[in-house]
Amino acid sequence: DKENIALLNVGGIGNITVIPKHGREEDVVAFDTGPGNMVIDELMRIIPEGKREYDKNGEFAAKGKPDKEELDRLLADPYFKKPYPKTTGREAYGKDFTRSLYAIFCRKDLKYEDMVATATAFTAESVRIACGFSPCNIDRLIVSGGGAYNRTLLDMLSKALPKTTVCTQEDLGFSSDAKEAVAFAVLANETLSLHPNNICGVTGADAPQILGKINLV
Repeated sequence: DKENIALLNVGGIGNITVIPKHGREEDVVAFDTGPGNMVIDELMRIIPEGKREYDKNGEFAAKGKPDKEELDRLLADPYFKKPYPKTTGREAYGKDFTRSLYAIFCRKDLKYEDMVATATAFTAESVRIACGFSPCNIDRLIVSGGGAYNRTLLDMLSKALPKTTVCTQEDLGFSSDAKEAVAFAVLANETLSLHPNNICGVTGADAPQILGKINLV
């Protein structure tokens, strides 16, 4: 009741849910912010000094510095200016996108650490832009998903959103790993109970719907 809350899930793609204080269900909005871990992870697989599946704790990015020119170019992507509800995915920011980005980085002779730092800043800044679409000022941003363990990303989010308290689900005593499982359990229960389980402002639906399919095996 006291704060405007935004829930940020940073998986392969980032997505945000804004819950205004004293808000009604119809005041809730949610949409994909853009790349989450997807570009960072793919870069770590590509670069010779990486050869890992992800940047553990953001330690590799912490050694580098984002390239401002490249970051500005990335943030000029028309997706970020689109109004919500909206969604994006691997078709936009997957392997092809990242390999093309890596080629550009190489032509500029960027250090590998700077490449990953730029990709991490890309995620953080895309969240900052997304927060600007919020119907209210966001007081607290609660981060979950794999990105919640990336300390460099969290630091960048705090700097990008200086008037917002940035924390993780773990800071509040919850598990980022369990969030999706719990959410789907809630959705399944609503489906079994024949209760509508969508929010029109989030999905763009014209009316409340009972989502999901019950299969009897």
